[in-house]
Amino acid sequence: MTTTHPAELNNGVWTSWLPVTTAWPANPTCSSAAWVHYGIQATPGFWPYVYDPAYGQTVSSDLSCLPTEATQWLNGATTVSGVSTVYSLGPLVCPEAYTTVSTSINTGSSTYSSGRDGVCTSAMTYGQVVTYAAPAGNNEASFTEATTTLKTAEPMMAVPVEGYNFEVLTASSATPTSSLPTTSSSTSANSTGLHQGAKIGIGVGVGTGAAIGIAIGTALLFLRRRKYVGVQYPVPASELPADDGSGEAKEMAGSSSFSAADTHSPVKQEDAQEIDGRSQPAELYG
Repeated sequence: MTTTHPAELNNGVWTSWLPVTTAWPANPTCSSAAWVHYGIQATPGFWPYVYDPAYGQTVSSDLSCLPTEATQWLNGATTVSGVSTVYSLGPLVCPEAYTTVSTSINTGSSTYSSGRDGVCTSAMTYGQVVTYAAPAGNNEASFTEATTTLKTAEPMMAVPVEGYNFEVLTASSATPTSSLPTTSSSTSANSTGLHQGAKIGIGVGVGTGAAIGIAIGTALLFLRRRKYVGVQYPVPASELPADDGSGEAKEMAGSSSFSAADTHSPVKQEDAQEIDGRSQPAELYG
């Protein structure tokens, strides 16, 4: 496996590869540091997140759950002087708190079907007491600690990591290119028969740490690249609070500082809906 990979140009956009070559140490605090994003409150659509780089960027700068390269990847593309650059992880070594749960074989001529995009989930149960950070007002300038007792089963979300490992090129097969290969997926990680230089995409999911008193399983899915700083996770309109005509965003009750006394009880919600119009939160087994 190579330790660096050159940038690639595809349709006018550069892909810069960010290497993660050592296992990021596990931080037990990350499994219980849950928060909800602006616009995703306790009622309805209660979707708290753990293992989220945005927690360290907005709620508490003292907490770091993923390598800085993973945070840069999740923050999305940049444009400087009219040149757009997206970031991908590669090569990738699993963080200590993670385990590889899904792989894709990516080659320029592959006919494998596309993989499924998604997020990590774990089921919270009826009656479970959950403590999490939530925006204190109509923006993410400050947060308050809230505690709720679940009235129905709800999903706990977790942020997975997606990256690539590269087969070492031989002198006879190394040819310059300005095109990214077509991304495809296989249920098998066996790369026998692939030409030299094939990419092996690694989907990494949150490991066995406890998340608010429950286990985040190892069977988790991919999460598409998205911006984190100052941007909420897209939620279907059906999951957002009803418009009361005031024109103001709904907010939680609670003080602008952390206080365990703030308590909110969510109403019953429907099954978890798609996060970005494509990916439905799902929990795997195995």
